[in-house]
Amino acid sequence: ELEGNRDRLVKDEEMFNAKEKQKEERWREMNKDLEEKMARVTMQAKELEQNRKTLLREIHEFEAGEKQKEERWHETERELKERMAGMAMQANDLEKNRHAHVIEK
Repeated sequence: ELEGNRDRLVKDEEMFNAKEKQKEERWREMNKDLEEKMARVTMQAKELEQNRKTLLREIHEFEAGEKQKEERWHETERELKERMAGMAMQANDLEKNRHAHVIEK
């Protein structure tokens, strides 16, 4: 009877050890999967951060370009107003000269 109990205890211990080994193996696999997922997520986070920085830079460049366009537009508008004023003065002078010439005749 003691021999049978000892054999059962040995078998129970072997089964327990086998189950513990399976648990450890599953734990290692789960841990490995989690590490791989964390590595992918970390990489994606880095890519997203780089994309965010790129977009911010592009937005700033676009805004700067738009500001330059607006400044050029205002400068062109000023130049045109100055030319128009100059042409108006010339036209006025020509009209005065024509009028003076008509009076002389």
